[in-house]
Amino acid sequence: MSSSICTPNSLLSYTRLKPNSNTLHPPLPKRPSTLSFTPRASLSVPKEAVLKSFHERRALKIISGLQNFNKDNVASVVIAADKGGATHVDIACDPELVKLVTSLTSLPICVSSVDPSAFLAAVEAGASMVFT
Repeated sequence: MSSSICTPNSLLSYTRLKPNSNTLHPPLPKRPSTLSFTPRASLSVPKEAVLKSFHERRALKIISGLQNFNKDNVASVVIAADKGGATHVDIACDPELVKLVTSLTSLPICVSSVDPSAFLAAVEAGASMVFT
């Protein structure tokens, strides 16, 4: 016994839309950002290298979660980000998580926290950037 799935040819082909080609919905005007982040790079990695993809407007930072301290979950997010073409990973500000992530990827590691006093230990553990 065998089975097969039949798909009409029209579903197998597609047309890639050109940017701003939709005349029904013109592009939205750019609004100034109300949030201001000041990235700070660690001394172990040159600041220019960490921020290069941001300056080139091609950065893809994958965030595992500000309050996500689950090592297995963070590891799976980081591995997927690395395989998926991310340029940075952002994890909860914890030195043990930073050490774990540095063993899994060579991507720059950002740490986020609402407690600025936690940043020093994370940077000493290998974080490349902090967000306050």
